[in-house]
Amino acid sequence: MLKRILLLLLLITVTFPSPSQAGSAIDLLIDRVLDAYGGKMLDTVQAYRMEGTVTAKIRQTKGEMVRFFARPDRLYVDLAYKANPERRFLDKGRGWRTDPKGGGIKEVDGPLLKSMVLQAARANIPWVLSEHRAKVTQSPPVKVGESMTIGMQIILEPGIIIRLYADPKTARIVYSQAVLNTETIKTHFETAYSDFREVDGILFPHHEENWASGFNTGTTEIHKITINPEIKPGTFRPE
Repeated sequence: MLKRILLLLLLITVTFPSPSQAGSAIDLLIDRVLDAYGGKMLDTVQAYRMEGTVTAKIRQTKGEMVRFFARPDRLYVDLAYKANPERRFLDKGRGWRTDPKGGGIKEVDGPLLKSMVLQAARANIPWVLSEHRAKVTQSPPVKVGESMTIGMQIILEPGIIIRLYADPKTARIVYSQAVLNTETIKTHFETAYSDFREVDGILFPHHEENWASGFNTGTTEIHKITINPEIKPGTFRPE
């Protein structure tokens, strides 16, 4: 009888780790991820500029793409589609983007602004893990390809959540999910990352497959990455 009780207690301990054990596991995983992406070299990166192409499946069109990101929350995106090009600006909590109905660039708030905050958080991988280390919790794993990933979650603010899924072998983030859950809108955005290559000692994915609310929206191919480019006035705000 005593052996059965001890065995039961052991199983409970293994299946349901204590908060301190879970916290230690998360910290170790975050350290592994940061090391995989460049380790101490990550601290030297304050901004980066990406150039590539975007193939939009819903629009059935292709365009040149520029993504300019400065840590922790400044973002500029230019999608140069032949018809209805898009530009987005995010600067410390304020956002502007192309008016889909015409009329140039307009400041946005509500769900449109929050979706840009989530886009900046995804552009902030892996730094978002170190910047919000105290907020990182475990998330249920998902299968990506043939491998089961390890899930992590960060609640950036109420209704804005980013989940990151790491390959247990490489510690690379191979999948992310950004969740927007407000009183007026509930949606999610997913990105699968591949073709990882080093640029000046920092690991970047050069291929992204994107979904919105379960629909495959398109593919992003990165051709050039510049680390710590000059940030000119007006980069993250429309002129």
